[in-house]
Amino acid sequence: MGMIGKISPLRHLSVGVAVVGTTVLTATGIIGGGAPEKYDQWQSVVEPAGADGVRLTHVIDQDFGSNDRRGHETYIPNDFGEPVDITAESPDAPDAVTATDFGIDTRIRIGEVNTFITGQHRYTLAYTLPEAKLDTGILSLDVLGDDGAEIDEFELVVTGWVLGDPLCFVGAAGSSNQCELVESEDGFYRWTVDGVGENQGVTVEGDILGSADVVSVEPPPLPERRTTYTGVLTLAVLALGVIGGGGTFLWARRKGRNEVFAGGAAEAAYGKMPPPGSAAMAGGTTSTELITDARMADLATIEFVPPKGLAPWQGRVLLDEHADSGTIEAWLSGLAGMEAIEIVDDGKNMIIKSGPKRELLSPDDERLLDALLQGGQQYTTGKFNSKFAAAWSAIGAHQKQQLAQSGWWKHLPPGSGLGTGGSSGSPFGLIMVFVFIMIWSGSIFTAVIGWFQNPVMALIVGLVFPTIVAYFMYRVLLPARSAVGSALALRTESFRRFLHESEGHHVEWAWEHGVLREYSGWAVALGEADAWSRALERANVPPPARMSATPIIIANRMSSVQSSYTKPSSSSGGSGGFRGGSVGGGGGGGSRGSW
Repeated sequence: MGMIGKISPLRHLSVGVAVVGTTVLTATGIIGGGAPEKYDQWQSVVEPAGADGVRLTHVIDQDFGSNDRRGHETYIPNDFGEPVDITAESPDAPDAVTATDFGIDTRIRIGEVNTFITGQHRYTLAYTLPEAKLDTGILSLDVLGDDGAEIDEFELVVTGWVLGDPLCFVGAAGSSNQCELVESEDGFYRWTVDGVGENQGVTVEGDILGSADVVSVEPPPLPERRTTYTGVLTLAVLALGVIGGGGTFLWARRKGRNEVFAGGAAEAAYGKMPPPGSAAMAGGTTSTELITDARMADLATIEFVPPKGLAPWQGRVLLDEHADSGTIEAWLSGLAGMEAIEIVDDGKNMIIKSGPKRELLSPDDERLLDALLQGGQQYTTGKFNSKFAAAWSAIGAHQKQQLAQSGWWKHLPPGSGLGTGGSSGSPFGLIMVFVFIMIWSGSIFTAVIGWFQNPVMALIVGLVFPTIVAYFMYRVLLPARSAVGSALALRTESFRRFLHESEGHHVEWAWEHGVLREYSGWAVALGEADAWSRALERANVPPPARMSATPIIIANRMSSVQSSYTKPSSSSGGSGGFRGGSVGGGGGGGSRGSW
């Protein structure tokens, strides 16, 4: 249990992971990469090869964006025979080439299995189709299949023939959209276009009237290297994450400021509000001020007695503003401190027995204890029991109801809403961190939701994700104590400090005044069981009297208690290419893609 004004480091850590995580996702290009996979340029040269074959040479400027790829991949239909004489080269990427015949088509891959690349690279791929059916007197060839990413600039060159009525078509399969194939002075045919869309193909057709010299065609110049803003974007995402997470913390801390009696530490802990209608109220003067949880700690002192009229579990909640299982455990230690129950350590588990002063319990506490003991006089923890678990939950619900009606908080009393009840971090925040890890571990979300690649989306994620995590982590700061609640919290904190700093003679004093059991119950409730136990070891207290400190057993055997209300959990036990199609010819060019 934390001291007053303290917040669990796990909450800060969760927010830090969210901020650093979105920054790393941006730095690695998983979000905000802004570079989808595409082709900057593509030049296809078609020329005769042998009696009935054609040779295609593709100069491919492929941009893999921020994706990890091995290289280029294409599927060539075997309509015109299995491709032969396959060559590939690249000036800036692995260019090993492999071909696999699948019967209907042949897959050609450029690259190495264990080497991944990103960004812009050039490939020159050439192959011969030996059975292009030129003996019909017609050239009809799919130069580019209709399956693959968009191409920014495309050039088609046909050389080595004299063609009658040369035509080309562009579009999806079956498209009749013509493109102009222009004959040059050097005797070859060319068509260039600024853009072939995604999943569009190109087909060339013409009557073969004769042969012509094969003209050597220069490849296009390398495209400009894409400008990246990864560094700037990463810093911007980091800054937004800090603003979102840090700003949410400052907002929650301010929103949850506590009302305290003005005038100093003594007034804050023991002051009184002026009565309604009094001169102080009528004159507009105020006797309170608002301070943060952190400043509350500065007003606490050291008190040698616990707050009068306050139960240990209530003191615990007033300090850390959490209503959880630890609060119920503090309820148990309080009952042990007042001898309403007896605690026995059997060496492994804990036995809860009715105590000699059980009759001092309020009717509600009597009813709750009776349900916990299941109508008997004792209960041994250590094994899950559904009735014990139900009774445990009923105690928690009753505590939250009491807190809501206590008047100790101006708004959001502990346990009243999501995110204010856990002591180490809200489940929602942990879920958000888990989701982030899943996104980080693989780019599946990037593949499915491509708009995360947009730099603007990276900025939005960089701000929103840490802000959401921070909200659920720091919502525990939002409960704001009233002046009375702050006063009780300060008295409780002052007594906690006494327990924390206790020496052996303090324990002796407690024994001599008959409050050793009560103080031990408070020590367990306020998280000072270890400090109080050390002081007990140094105290000159007779062994029989040391049994008065039995509430300490609760702290030592809490795992045994937890197993009684927590149900045991049960457990239960490559890349592909793109298949090609045709626009209107047949055979020839296939798909375009990567692996």
